[in-house]
Amino acid sequence: MTTDWHAECVKKYNVLPRKRLAPSGLVPNVWHFDLRYIPISPPSHMLFLLQKESQFVAQQVLPVGNKNNKSGLLYFPETAKEAALEVCLGLMHSFNTVFDQDKTPGPMISPYAPWRFTTDDRALARAVENKFKALGVKEDRCKVDFVDITTEAHDRFDGLYKGIVRMLDLPDIARAAFETPTSIAFSTLPVADPEGWLMRLQGISNQTPKDVEFQKISDYAQEFMNNEPLPVNSDDNSKRFAHLGETLERIKAITMSSSLEEVRRKADAGDAQHAVDAALRLKYGIKCKSDRTLSREYLIKAALNEQATAQTRSIAHSMLIFWYTGGRKGPARARFVFAAAYHADEAVRLISDRFLVSGGAPTYMASANALLLAMNTIESLTQDMQVPELLVHFKWIVKASDERKAYIQLEQLAAEKKMMKKPNRYRCARLGCGIEADTGKMLSRCSGKCDPDKKPYYCSKRCREYLMFFFHPSPRMMNPTTFLFQNKKYAYLIDDTTYSLPNVLSHQDWKNHKPFCRPGAPCSVLSPSTTTVGGGSTSQGSIRVPVHHADGTTSLLSTSTMEPEMLKEMGAAMKAAKKAGLDGSSTLRMELNEVD
Repeated sequence: MTTDWHAECVKKYNVLPRKRLAPSGLVPNVWHFDLRYIPISPPSHMLFLLQKESQFVAQQVLPVGNKNNKSGLLYFPETAKEAALEVCLGLMHSFNTVFDQDKTPGPMISPYAPWRFTTDDRALARAVENKFKALGVKEDRCKVDFVDITTEAHDRFDGLYKGIVRMLDLPDIARAAFETPTSIAFSTLPVADPEGWLMRLQGISNQTPKDVEFQKISDYAQEFMNNEPLPVNSDDNSKRFAHLGETLERIKAITMSSSLEEVRRKADAGDAQHAVDAALRLKYGIKCKSDRTLSREYLIKAALNEQATAQTRSIAHSMLIFWYTGGRKGPARARFVFAAAYHADEAVRLISDRFLVSGGAPTYMASANALLLAMNTIESLTQDMQVPELLVHFKWIVKASDERKAYIQLEQLAAEKKMMKKPNRYRCARLGCGIEADTGKMLSRCSGKCDPDKKPYYCSKRCREYLMFFFHPSPRMMNPTTFLFQNKKYAYLIDDTTYSLPNVLSHQDWKNHKPFCRPGAPCSVLSPSTTTVGGGSTSQGSIRVPVHHADGTTSLLSTSTMEPEMLKEMGAAMKAAKKAGLDGSSTLRMELNEVD
């Protein structure tokens, strides 16, 4: 929207007649408003207005006016201050046009200004009042009071929203899953950690400038790999790392040869690939200052660019997922979950719809990030039908996730048959370690005199011998390879790093195995036949560790070259992240019905 449109809107609003009573002369000319997120595709934010005494209601989808972004996806305020401009314009537009009366039949009413506005969020009241003043609205028309009529306003909006839902081409059982959105409570919304959506496995605060530069380039490359759509019924992840070194050099050359300003100009002119490039530079601060808001703006441009390839648009949607969920403390907020799920669904739909088989069913393609959201959020919220509405809106990502689980289950059966023959061969012998391997070469065996079929195998020196070491990652030590998240038969690509393990101090499992390290002795490995969830194998071999969650599910982290101890640290981090997600999800249904 242009500044000229703002000025024209204010000019019209300032000259409207303003009286204490509404045009009917029977009720006060006082209007209550709030802002709500509408998840119906394409999602948007809706301004809701209520005249309490007459029970008259009106709604306005934001943003209004001459906007290129007609879907409203770009407008996603995290604070009352960010929301204020479009709310002010929406309020003025509503009264300038008498709630778009020219689009509905009936007698025409002369435009008029409200005597006073109220809202149920203190932060929004202050922000809108200040923005009215900044726009040049007359002083007597800027006042916004806080009034707590949340329940009454929600009851009135409930009727309006149910009418909207009834118009959807859906069966009754699907419409029954819809919950009426509540008003957004900006006053209680924690500010998102700007670093929280960065897909970074380690910090950069203590690194040298050269290491920091390398880390940012690695983050850029990793972001692409995490968001590139791949067939869910195959394990092609490792192929993407075959030329990772060349990819890193190419990204470095691109960022060195062109400035952010040049890239932004091309992106603003409609180049979707440059929009993604600009977004990642702004996200990770490559030769510029990090800007979370502007980074999202360029991803939205790429995602909505109908002239771009389905691949580019899918990647952009996938990159947007964790903007909504990353770095947010407290319970999961409904609109952030629904917005993230929308982008995950679009990321799958755009690319999968292009690959139709003869029977008309698509070959589902999904990125690691999209499947990760399905695992950690959508499945958690729908497995007990806490929020069944997610299943109605987001069929593509749900179906892709189901297809992935089915494929991994087949891989699991094959792996279990293989492991049952020689269980010792594929699991670390140290009690409590948990590391397993898909090929025997990934573990080292005891070199003592115990019988070959009784020999214990170990994932690392730490399990065979107790190690005291510290991680000191640097570009020279990094060795990016395949790294998979697997949860309930999923598989997700993240990335990989190898570390050196110095300073052997004393033996650990040797104390357990020593009495058995002789010919004819029984096996020293406890419960060797037990295996965890299976998963796909890689040509170079991989190790994995099970992660048991509080909800009874088991995840599996798998890597081709990451050191076992680092893998277990990642497992602990994943367990903590899943627990945080479950704690938040338990309150989501309540927040769909009550004010945040």
